[in-house]
Formats: sequence, C-alpha cells, structure tokens
Amino acid sequence: METRPLRWSELTIGITIVIAFAIFLFGIILVGSNVKLFTATYAVRMFVPNIEGLVEGSMVTLAGRKVGYVKDMQFGNRGDVNGVEVSLSIDSKFQTQITDKSTATIKTIGLLGDKYVDLSLGQAGERVMEEGDYIQVDLSPDLAAIARKVTASVDDFVQTVRHARNIVQRIDEGKGAVGRLVTSEEMSESLDRFASSASRIAEMMESKNSSAGRLLRDSTLYVNLSALVQNLGDITAKIKSGEGTLGKIATDATLYEELSRFATQSDSLLLKVNTPGGTADRLLTDPQFYENVVQLVKVLNDLVGDFKEHPDRYFHFSVF
Repeated sequence: METRPLRWSELTIGITIVIAFAIFLFGIILVGSNVKLFTATYAVRMFVPNIEGLVEGSMVTLAGRKVGYVKDMQFGNRGDVNGVEVSLSIDSKFQTQITDKSTATIKTIGLLGDKYVDLSLGQAGERVMEEGDYIQVDLSPDLAAIARKVTASVDDFVQTVRHARNIVQRIDEGKGAVGRLVTSEEMSESLDRFASSASRIAEMMESKNSSAGRLLRDSTLYVNLSALVQNLGDITAKIKSGEGTLGKIATDATLYEELSRFATQSDSLLLKVNTPGGTADRLLTDPQFYENVVQLVKVLNDLVGDFKEHPDRYFHFSVF
C-alpha cells in the first residue's frame, strides 16, 4: 500500500485543533473551579471543625457576591482543637470590605446543592483583614442535625395524634367523666332541664310583673345599696380615725396591752390549774371533794326545807 506524505498544512491544522481543544478544556476547568488566573488575590484563612462537604475550588461570596474561591484545605490544630484549616483566595479589590468583625458561613446552593463560603460585610472603622488572617466562623446548622430534630418533632406529633385518637375513642365509648357527659342520656336530660330552668328564670327576670323583674328594674334597690356602701365607708373611716368604741378598740394600744396582760395571767392560771397536786388541781380532779360538795349541797337543801316548814325552831320572838 502506498503511503502519502503528510503535508505541512494538514499538520498545522491538526496542531491548531489540538491547541484549541486544550484551551477550551482549560477554560471549562477554570470556569468550573472559580479560579481567576489574571486577578490579584490575597488569602484569608478560616478554621472549622467540619467542612460539611465543602471542596477545593468552591465559590466564596461576600454578602452574596462572588469574590473568590476555596484554595486549599488541610487538617490542623488551633488552640488544642482539631479541625480543618481552609484557605480562601479572595479578589484583592474587595479587601477593604472584609474586616475583623466579618464572619464566614458555609452555606448550600439550594436545598441539596453545592457548598460555598459566604462572608459578611465589615463596617467602617473596623480593622481590615490582612494576608493570612483568620476570619471568624459562624457555624451553620448541620442538615443532618436539622433532619434529626424534624424527625423527632414529627414523632412527637404522631404520638400526640395517637393519644388524641385514644381520647376520642374513650369518649365515644362513654368512658371517663367526659365520655359519660357526652354519651349519658341522663346527663343529656339533666342539661336539658337545666337549660329549660335557666330559660324560665331569664323570662321571669325579663317580666315586669315578677319579683325578680321588679328587683332588677327598680331604681330604689340601687339607691339603697349605694347608701349602704356610703354608710359602710363612713363607718370604716371613723374606725380608722379612732372615733367611737370600735375606733378605740381598733386603734388604742392600751386595749392591746390589757388583752396581752389578760392572756398572760390566764395562761399562768391555767398552768397552775394543770399543775399536779395543786389546790386547783385537787378541786377539779379529787373525787372526794366532789362527794363532799354533793353532801354539803344535800345538807343545805334539807336545812332550807326544814326551815321553811318549821321556822319557829330557829327564831324565837318575845316582847317581855
């Protein structure tokens, strides 16, 4: 088979195609990795315990605007705490907008999209972050942790619904006070009677001929009650000012002192009465004393009776 020699023009076309394809592929990689080759950048570091799926080349935004990319991630240690040190490559023209009060947060594009780092804007008067400085990190809630909390909440809701269903079932079966109240015919009749009685009472109160109706409509009752309240107020004022007997009783300290002395003396007397072996104790508890008193009363009763029947035995009158 005869081979045709390769022409230089054909070789040039092939080389051009290869170079164009390489440039196209390189451009796709640059676009996908958020890397800017011809832009001045500086590095800011952040230290996190968990990168939460963040990868090298991920986008870095400042208040939502793209300003750089994640350049590097390495395991490290800071303040005796193990974690991941993330280096952020940021466009230098935004350096004045990132200060020592700015924070970095790992966020997600959409619900389950790629991870990226969002920086908050600094304010005037704050120190600008320099090359290699560590930016504060605002840890975002972990999606798995949120899912666990949601699952626990759903479980609690399901349990609550189950309990509510059991309660409704018990009520339908007439169990418990509420169940008997709902299903009992006797209770229903009682409520009907109560409603009927209340209705009759309301009608009686609305009637002008009934006592209750006249009582509600008669202004004399209001006037009398108002006068009564006024009189009670006057009496209370006099008592507070110490007027009258009740006022003196309520405000005079002498009465309190006399009552206190009386209570002390009464307590002392009761203590003596309760003392075993004392005179008062023997008078109250000695059965012999009781019998003597009974006997004395009996003798006096007999003497009085005899005196009434025969007074001449006890009195003698003589003129001479």
